[in-house]
Amino acid sequence: ITVQAPHPPLLMGGGAEAALRRIGRIADGWISSSRTDLTSIGGSVELIRASAVEAGRWFTARGVAVAVITLGAKGAVVVQQDQVDVLDPFPVEVVDTTAAGDAFTGALGTGLAAGRPLPVALQRAMAAAALAVTVRGASPSLPTAEAVDAFLER
Repeated sequence: ITVQAPHPPLLMGGGAEAALRRIGRIADGWISSSRTDLTSIGGSVELIRASAVEAGRWFTARGVAVAVITLGAKGAVVVQQDQVDVLDPFPVEVVDTTAAGDAFTGALGTGLAAGRPLPVALQRAMAAAALAVTVRGASPSLPTAEAVDAFLER
């Protein structure tokens, strides 16, 4: 998705995955929205995160201000020109990962559109994805803003 002001353009999810596949830099599954659980790829968390950082740097070198690369059960990586942040996942009991990427994307976009700073919007997106994987099914698993608030307050 792309989010305009007050935040710089943001690239994440399926668009990043498709672009990386076209240039052949990273194998399928290393950049994920909600379809791929990276634990099935194997490799250490450090190796997976390092590859995500490399992918993010490819995008920032080409003018993308912020690249958010979700890593399923391994969290997410946020790459900007002068900064890399690794976001650890919230520990939850996973039931179904079907809508995790949708929950993340929706919460991030909603947070940014509401004027929240990027770190706050990312924390809420991580929480929304964590909540989503605790419920079976796609639509039923998408958390409300109130559920995200309650989760973050615990």
